[in-house]
Amino acid sequence: MTSTTRSPIGAASGAAAVVLMLAGNSVFAGAGEDPTGEQAITAFSAAEAGARTLGIALELAGFVAFAFFVAFLYRHLRTAGGPESWRATVALIGGMLFLAVKVASGAPLVALTASGADLGPELALALVALNDGAFVMGWLALGVFLLGAGAAAFPKRSLPTAVSVAGMVIGGAAVAAAATLGAGPGILTFLLSLVWIVVTSVILVRRELRAPAGASTGVALGDAAWSVEV
Repeated sequence: MTSTTRSPIGAASGAAAVVLMLAGNSVFAGAGEDPTGEQAITAFSAAEAGARTLGIALELAGFVAFAFFVAFLYRHLRTAGGPESWRATVALIGGMLFLAVKVASGAPLVALTASGADLGPELALALVALNDGAFVMGWLALGVFLLGAGAAAFPKRSLPTAVSVAGMVIGGAAVAAAATLGAGPGILTFLLSLVWIVVTSVILVRRELRAPAGASTGVALGDAAWSVEV
Protein backbone atom coordinates (compact mmCIF):
# COMPACT_ATOMS: atom_id res chain seq x y z
CA MET A 1 0.00 0.00 0.00
CA THR A 2 1.50 3.29 -1.02
CA SER A 3 0.48 6.39 0.84
CA THR A 4 1.85 9.80 1.60
CA THR A 5 0.90 9.70 5.26
CA ARG A 6 0.67 7.07 7.94
CA SER A 7 -2.76 5.88 9.02
CA PRO A 8 -2.37 4.15 12.40
CA ILE A 9 -5.80 5.35 13.52
CA GLY A 10 -7.48 3.70 10.57
CA ALA A 11 -5.55 0.51 11.24
CA ALA A 12 -6.38 0.60 14.96
CA SER A 13 -10.08 1.12 14.33
CA GLY A 14 -10.58 -2.63 13.90
CA ALA A 15 -9.41 -3.47 17.40
CA ALA A 16 -11.29 -0.45 18.76
CA ALA A 17 -14.49 -1.65 17.07
CA VAL A 18 -14.29 -5.06 18.70
CA VAL A 19 -13.59 -3.60 22.15
CA LEU A 20 -16.45 -1.11 21.87
CA MET A 21 -18.97 -3.65 20.59
CA LEU A 22 -18.14 -6.19 23.28
CA ALA A 23 -18.13 -3.51 25.99
CA GLY A 24 -21.52 -2.24 24.85
CA ASN A 25 -22.97 -5.72 24.84
CA SER A 26 -21.63 -6.45 28.32
CA VAL A 27 -22.95 -3.19 29.77
CA PHE A 28 -26.41 -3.86 28.46
CA ALA A 29 -27.07 -7.54 27.82
CA GLY A 30 -30.70 -7.08 26.76
CA ALA A 31 -33.28 -9.56 27.98
CA GLY A 32 -30.85 -12.41 28.64
CA GLU A 33 -31.14 -16.05 27.62
CA ASP A 34 -34.61 -17.37 26.75
CA PRO A 35 -36.55 -14.50 28.31
CA THR A 36 -40.30 -14.38 28.81
CA GLY A 37 -42.29 -11.58 27.21
CA GLU A 38 -42.55 -9.82 30.56
CA GLN A 39 -38.79 -10.01 31.06
CA ALA A 40 -38.22 -8.55 27.61
CA ILE A 41 -40.50 -5.61 28.37
CA THR A 42 -38.78 -5.02 31.71
CA ALA A 43 -35.30 -5.14 30.18
CA PHE A 44 -36.20 -2.35 27.77
CA SER A 45 -38.24 -0.32 30.21
CA ALA A 46 -37.47 3.17 31.48
CA ALA A 47 -36.01 1.64 34.66
CA GLU A 48 -33.14 0.23 32.59
CA ALA A 49 -32.65 3.37 30.50
CA GLY A 50 -29.22 4.26 31.93
CA ALA A 51 -27.52 0.94 31.22
CA ARG A 52 -29.36 0.58 27.93
CA THR A 53 -28.27 4.01 26.69
CA LEU A 54 -24.64 3.49 27.63
CA GLY A 55 -24.52 0.01 26.13
CA ILE A 56 -26.13 1.07 22.87
CA ALA A 57 -23.88 4.13 22.63
CA LEU A 58 -20.79 1.93 22.97
CA GLU A 59 -22.06 -0.50 20.34
CA LEU A 60 -22.88 2.30 17.92
CA ALA A 61 -19.41 3.74 18.41
CA GLY A 62 -18.09 0.26 17.64
CA PHE A 63 -20.07 0.18 14.39
CA VAL A 64 -18.58 3.52 13.35
CA ALA A 65 -15.07 2.29 14.15
CA PHE A 66 -15.70 -0.88 12.16
CA ALA A 67 -16.76 1.18 9.13
CA PHE A 68 -13.42 3.02 9.30
CA PHE A 69 -11.56 -0.28 9.56
CA VAL A 70 -13.38 -1.82 6.60
CA ALA A 71 -12.52 1.22 4.49
CA PHE A 72 -8.88 1.15 5.63
CA LEU A 73 -8.47 -2.57 5.01
CA TYR A 74 -10.14 -2.27 1.61
CA ARG A 75 -7.63 0.38 0.56
CA HIS A 76 -4.77 -1.73 1.85
CA LEU A 77 -5.91 -4.86 0.02
CA ARG A 78 -6.96 -3.06 -3.15
CA THR A 79 -3.61 -1.29 -3.56
CA ALA A 80 -1.49 -4.33 -2.83
CA GLY A 81 -3.64 -6.94 -4.56
CA GLY A 82 -2.81 -6.52 -8.23
CA PRO A 83 -5.09 -8.52 -10.57
CA GLU A 84 -6.71 -10.23 -7.58
CA SER A 85 -7.77 -6.91 -6.03
CA TRP A 86 -11.42 -7.61 -6.96
CA ARG A 87 -11.43 -9.91 -3.95
CA ALA A 88 -10.97 -6.84 -1.77
CA THR A 89 -14.35 -5.66 -3.02
CA VAL A 90 -15.86 -8.87 -1.64
CA ALA A 91 -14.42 -7.93 1.76
CA LEU A 92 -15.85 -4.43 1.41
CA ILE A 93 -19.30 -5.80 0.57
CA GLY A 94 -19.17 -8.22 3.51
CA GLY A 95 -18.09 -5.52 5.94
CA MET A 96 -20.80 -3.10 4.83
CA LEU A 97 -23.39 -5.88 4.88
CA PHE A 98 -22.41 -6.73 8.45
CA LEU A 99 -22.93 -3.12 9.48
CA ALA A 100 -26.28 -3.00 7.68
CA VAL A 101 -27.46 -6.15 9.46
CA LYS A 102 -26.32 -4.87 12.85
CA VAL A 103 -27.99 -1.49 12.41
CA ALA A 104 -31.20 -3.06 11.10
CA SER A 105 -31.24 -5.47 14.05
CA GLY A 106 -31.70 -2.48 16.33
CA ALA A 107 -35.10 -1.61 14.82
CA PRO A 108 -37.02 -4.25 16.83
CA LEU A 109 -35.33 -3.04 20.01
CA VAL A 110 -36.25 0.56 19.25
CA ALA A 111 -39.88 -0.53 18.88
CA LEU A 112 -39.66 -2.52 22.11
CA THR A 113 -38.18 0.42 23.98
CA ALA A 114 -40.77 2.85 22.69
CA SER A 115 -43.89 0.71 23.05
CA GLY A 116 -43.00 -2.49 24.86
CA ALA A 117 -45.71 -2.30 27.51
CA ASP A 118 -48.38 -1.51 24.93
CA LEU A 119 -47.31 -4.26 22.55
CA GLY A 120 -47.82 -7.05 25.06
CA PRO A 121 -45.60 -9.99 26.07
CA GLU A 122 -46.02 -12.09 22.94
CA LEU A 123 -45.12 -9.36 20.48
CA ALA A 124 -42.31 -8.18 22.75
CA LEU A 125 -40.86 -11.68 22.67
CA ALA A 126 -41.19 -11.75 18.87
CA LEU A 127 -39.19 -8.51 18.61
CA VAL A 128 -36.41 -9.99 20.73
CA ALA A 129 -36.44 -13.08 18.50
CA LEU A 130 -36.05 -10.85 15.42
CA ASN A 131 -32.99 -9.26 17.00
CA ASP A 132 -31.55 -12.69 17.80
CA GLY A 133 -32.15 -13.84 14.22
CA ALA A 134 -30.32 -10.81 12.85
CA PHE A 135 -27.36 -11.70 15.06
CA VAL A 136 -27.14 -15.09 13.34
CA MET A 137 -27.41 -13.50 9.89
CA GLY A 138 -24.53 -11.26 10.93
CA TRP A 139 -22.31 -14.35 10.96
CA LEU A 140 -22.90 -14.69 7.22
CA ALA A 141 -21.89 -11.09 6.51
CA LEU A 142 -18.85 -11.26 8.76
CA GLY A 143 -17.85 -14.54 7.13
CA VAL A 144 -17.97 -12.94 3.69
CA PHE A 145 -15.81 -10.09 5.02
CA LEU A 146 -13.14 -12.49 6.30
CA LEU A 147 -13.28 -14.70 3.21
CA GLY A 148 -12.78 -11.73 0.91
CA ALA A 149 -10.03 -10.19 3.01
CA GLY A 150 -8.11 -13.45 3.36
CA ALA A 151 -8.43 -14.28 -0.33
CA ALA A 152 -7.37 -10.77 -1.37
CA ALA A 153 -4.35 -10.71 0.94
CA PHE A 154 -3.03 -14.20 0.17
CA PRO A 155 -1.58 -13.84 -3.38
CA LYS A 156 0.62 -10.79 -2.64
CA ARG A 157 1.16 -11.55 1.06
CA SER A 158 -0.30 -8.17 1.98
CA LEU A 159 -1.13 -9.83 5.29
CA PRO A 160 0.92 -12.62 6.89
CA THR A 161 0.11 -15.94 5.22
CA ALA A 162 -1.17 -17.49 8.44
CA VAL A 163 -3.56 -14.57 8.94
CA SER A 164 -4.82 -14.76 5.34
CA VAL A 165 -5.45 -18.50 5.59
CA ALA A 166 -7.12 -18.10 8.98
CA GLY A 167 -9.40 -15.45 7.52
CA MET A 168 -10.53 -17.77 4.75
CA VAL A 169 -11.03 -20.73 7.11
CA ILE A 170 -12.88 -18.77 9.80
CA GLY A 171 -14.89 -16.89 7.18
CA GLY A 172 -15.99 -20.09 5.52
CA ALA A 173 -16.92 -21.58 8.89
CA ALA A 174 -18.96 -18.46 9.76
CA VAL A 175 -20.89 -18.71 6.49
CA ALA A 176 -21.58 -22.38 7.16
CA ALA A 177 -22.63 -21.60 10.72
CA ALA A 178 -25.19 -19.07 9.49
CA ALA A 179 -26.72 -21.80 7.32
CA THR A 180 -27.54 -23.75 10.50
CA LEU A 181 -29.74 -20.83 11.63
CA GLY A 182 -28.03 -20.71 15.00
CA ALA A 183 -28.22 -24.43 15.77
CA GLY A 184 -24.75 -25.52 16.84
CA PRO A 185 -21.53 -23.80 17.91
CA GLY A 186 -21.90 -20.91 15.45
CA ILE A 187 -21.15 -18.37 18.14
CA LEU A 188 -17.60 -19.72 18.17
CA THR A 189 -17.09 -18.64 14.55
CA PHE A 190 -18.34 -15.17 15.46
CA LEU A 191 -15.89 -14.89 18.34
CA LEU A 192 -13.02 -16.19 16.18
CA SER A 193 -13.94 -13.59 13.56
CA LEU A 194 -13.58 -10.88 16.18
CA VAL A 195 -10.18 -12.28 17.20
CA TRP A 196 -9.11 -12.21 13.55
CA ILE A 197 -10.12 -8.56 13.25
CA VAL A 198 -8.11 -7.64 16.35
CA VAL A 199 -5.01 -9.53 15.19
CA THR A 200 -5.21 -8.00 11.72
CA SER A 201 -5.71 -4.56 13.18
CA VAL A 202 -2.64 -4.90 15.42
CA ILE A 203 -0.52 -6.10 12.49
CA LEU A 204 -1.57 -3.15 10.36
CA VAL A 205 -0.96 -0.68 13.19
CA ARG A 206 2.60 -1.97 13.56
CA ARG A 207 3.18 -1.58 9.83
CA GLU A 208 1.80 1.94 9.81
CA LEU A 209 3.92 3.01 12.77
CA ARG A 210 7.11 1.47 11.38
CA ALA A 211 6.74 2.76 7.84
CA PRO A 212 8.18 6.16 6.92
CA ALA A 213 5.74 8.52 5.23
CA GLY A 214 5.30 7.57 1.59
CA ALA A 215 6.73 4.06 2.02
CA SER A 216 4.98 0.93 0.85
CA THR A 217 3.37 -1.15 3.60
CA GLY A 218 1.39 -3.47 1.37
CA VAL A 219 3.76 -6.44 1.17
CA ALA A 220 5.56 -8.10 4.06
CA LEU A 221 9.27 -8.80 3.81
CA GLY A 222 11.17 -11.70 5.29
CA ASP A 223 9.28 -14.81 6.37
CA ALA A 224 6.13 -14.76 4.28
CA ALA A 225 4.11 -16.57 6.94
CA TRP A 226 4.78 -14.34 9.92
CA SER A 227 6.52 -11.11 8.94
CA VAL A 228 4.77 -7.86 9.76
CA GLU A 229 7.65 -5.69 8.67
CA VAL A 230 7.32 -2.99 6.04
